[in-house]
Amino acid sequence: MTTLVRDPGLRAYASLLMQAGFKVYAPGPTWDFLHYSRKVNGQTLVGYIQLSQHRSLTRALSGMEPYEHSMPLVPSRAYGSSMFVTAADKLPALSVEAALAVTQPTNWNDVVGTQRNAGTAKDFSHHTLLNPEDIA
Repeated sequence: MTTLVRDPGLRAYASLLMQAGFKVYAPGPTWDFLHYSRKVNGQTLVGYIQLSQHRSLTRALSGMEPYEHSMPLVPSRAYGSSMFVTAADKLPALSVEAALAVTQPTNWNDVVGTQRNAGTAKDFSHHTLLNPEDIA
């Protein structure tokens, strides 16, 4: 069976998030990112984690983790469609605490300021909701 999550770190993280009550989605077996969500006061709050697009020897030697979280926001020409979350960047990337920091109603970074979490259920319409057996 082909796993829907090929990166071992993301597979373990998906399991950890599911155990913590998050829903975790994968776009397909050839991608190195996950979407995750949780409900807070009836609102679906969404986050993403991916292998860094800037994986480099310098990044590895500096001790930076190869994973990055982001939060969806209302798309605009000025800010794009997602943002990094300063609070999550200060935590271990593969931690429940980082996912909790991202899945807030609003978040902040020094580039785009305060933005609301614009994730919705339609973000996952072409993704597979993972179950524990999908990442075994």
